[in-house]
Amino acid sequence: MPDHQKIIAAISSFINGRDTSDIKMLKDVLHKDFRVSSNNFMGSPGAMLISRVQYLPNIQKGVFGGVQRKMTIESIDQNNSIAMVKL
Repeated sequence: MPDHQKIIAAISSFINGRDTSDIKMLKDVLHKDFRVSSNNFMGSPGAMLISRVQYLPNIQKGVFGGVQRKMTIESIDQNNSIAMVKL
Protein backbone atom coordinates (compact mmCIF):
# COMPACT_ATOMS: atom_id res chain seq x y z
CA MET A 1 0.00 0.00 0.00
CA PRO A 2 1.45 3.44 -0.92
CA ASP A 3 2.33 5.82 1.94
CA HIS A 4 -0.54 8.18 1.09
CA GLN A 5 -3.07 5.36 1.52
CA LYS A 6 -1.42 4.19 4.76
CA ILE A 7 -1.69 7.72 6.17
CA ILE A 8 -5.38 7.96 5.23
CA ALA A 9 -6.02 4.51 6.76
CA ALA A 10 -4.26 5.45 10.02
CA ILE A 11 -6.11 8.78 10.36
CA SER A 12 -9.43 7.10 9.51
CA SER A 13 -8.84 4.38 12.12
CA PHE A 14 -7.91 6.99 14.74
CA ILE A 15 -10.99 9.16 14.09
CA ASN A 16 -13.27 6.13 13.83
CA GLY A 17 -11.83 4.56 16.99
CA ARG A 18 -12.24 7.78 18.94
CA ASP A 19 -15.73 8.50 17.65
CA THR A 20 -16.96 4.98 18.45
CA SER A 21 -14.84 4.53 21.62
CA ASP A 22 -13.25 1.43 20.04
CA ILE A 23 -10.26 0.79 22.31
CA LYS A 24 -8.96 -2.13 20.22
CA MET A 25 -8.92 0.00 17.05
CA LEU A 26 -7.10 2.78 18.90
CA LYS A 27 -4.56 0.39 20.42
CA ASP A 28 -3.84 -0.94 16.93
CA VAL A 29 -3.29 2.51 15.40
CA LEU A 30 -1.70 4.60 18.19
CA HIS A 31 2.08 4.54 18.57
CA LYS A 32 3.36 3.58 22.02
CA ASP A 33 4.65 7.16 22.43
CA PHE A 34 1.38 8.80 21.26
CA ARG A 35 0.65 12.16 22.91
CA VAL A 36 -2.18 14.68 22.67
CA SER A 37 -1.36 18.29 23.41
CA SER A 38 -4.17 20.53 24.57
CA ASN A 39 -4.48 24.12 25.63
CA ASN A 40 -6.97 24.89 28.43
CA PHE A 41 -7.97 21.23 28.56
CA MET A 42 -11.35 20.87 30.27
CA GLY A 43 -10.96 24.31 31.82
CA SER A 44 -7.48 23.77 33.26
CA PRO A 45 -5.08 26.66 32.68
CA GLY A 46 -2.15 26.27 30.30
CA ALA A 47 -0.97 23.50 28.04
CA MET A 48 -1.25 19.81 28.89
CA LEU A 49 0.18 16.62 27.40
CA ILE A 50 -1.91 13.46 27.56
CA SER A 51 -0.09 10.16 27.00
CA ARG A 52 -1.47 7.03 25.35
CA VAL A 53 -1.61 5.43 28.80
CA GLN A 54 -3.87 8.28 30.01
CA TYR A 55 -5.80 8.72 26.75
CA LEU A 56 -7.14 5.17 26.26
CA PRO A 57 -8.80 4.82 29.70
CA ASN A 58 -10.43 8.23 29.21
CA ILE A 59 -11.86 7.03 25.88
CA GLN A 60 -13.12 3.88 27.62
CA LYS A 61 -14.74 5.93 30.44
CA GLY A 62 -16.38 8.32 27.96
CA VAL A 63 -14.37 11.38 29.02
CA PHE A 64 -13.16 11.75 25.41
CA GLY A 65 -14.74 10.53 22.19
CA GLY A 66 -18.01 8.76 21.61
CA VAL A 67 -19.35 11.43 19.25
CA GLN A 68 -19.61 10.66 15.53
CA ARG A 69 -18.04 13.29 13.27
CA LYS A 70 -17.70 13.66 9.54
CA MET A 71 -14.04 13.63 8.55
CA THR A 72 -12.78 15.43 5.47
CA ILE A 73 -9.07 15.34 4.70
CA GLU A 74 -8.06 18.72 3.29
CA SER A 75 -4.37 18.02 2.81
CA ILE A 76 -1.55 15.62 3.61
CA ASP A 77 2.05 16.83 3.83
CA GLN A 78 4.66 14.11 4.14
CA ASN A 79 8.39 14.36 4.76
CA ASN A 80 10.04 10.94 4.99
CA SER A 81 8.45 9.16 7.98
CA ILE A 82 6.56 12.23 9.30
CA ALA A 83 3.15 13.31 8.00
CA MET A 84 0.85 16.19 8.83
CA VAL A 85 -2.82 15.84 7.99
CA LYS A 86 -5.18 18.79 7.90
CA LEU A 87 -8.78 17.78 8.62
